Parts: sequence; structure tokens; C-alpha cells
Amino acid sequence: MLQADLAKDPAKWEQVDLSKGIVCVTTYEGKIVMYGNARLIWQIEPIKWIEGARKQFAPFERKKATYLTIRWLRDWLADMRHNPLIRGYFCLISNVNQAMQKNAVSFGMHRVYMGVKFFAENFKE
Repeated sequence: MLQADLAKDPAKWEQVDLSKGIVCVTTYEGKIVMYGNARLIWQIEPIKWIEGARKQFAPFERKKATYLTIRWLRDWLADMRHNPLIRGYFCLISNVNQAMQKNAVSFGMHRVYMGVKFFAENFKE
């Protein structure tokens, strides 16, 4: 019932699997009137160049280093041997950095809420 309620407005609410979280329900006169879900999730932040290091590399090399750093973190987190319990991650990408927002989508992430700069990915079991 709760999963179906959540699915009614996918543009407004992130579509999480409620069976994989801790769900609290509030009732009034025996009927559910509200619910909340909590889940464990990794936050990737920062992904940052050491001051002065970025200037040493050509644009292509900077892009490749950024991609490889993000991909390594993502692959490690997705590996069940390293991370059997926490099955997703999120990061904050500045609205100024449109290129990284496009990269996040190409990496398999999705914008958590429209108009907000949080991106997330939930791993498959």
C-alpha cells in the first residue's frame, strides 16, 4: 500500500524501495495517515583537485582523471564484497558545473529531485 502511494507522484518523490529501508507509519483512528522511510546511503564528496595540481595537465587528462576517480569510487561502492549493506550513493554537483551534471547522468546516476543539484544511484542486488 505504501509503495503504491509513493508511486502516485514520481515527479515529486524519489522512488525508493520501501522494503529495503526502515519505515515508520503514523496512524489516526487505526488508519495510516503518514509514513517516512530511512535508508543507509553513501555520500560522495568531495571530488577535488589538490590546489595547483590541475594546471599541470591538459584538459583531456583532467577529464580522464576526474572520470577515473569517480568511476573507481562508484565501482568500489557497488561491489558486494566491499559494501554488502549500503546499496546506493549520492553527491551534490554545483548548478554552475553543468558538464559534471551531464556526466553524472551518463555514469548511471539520476537527479533526485527536479531542479535540485543532488544526484543518486541505487545499486542492483
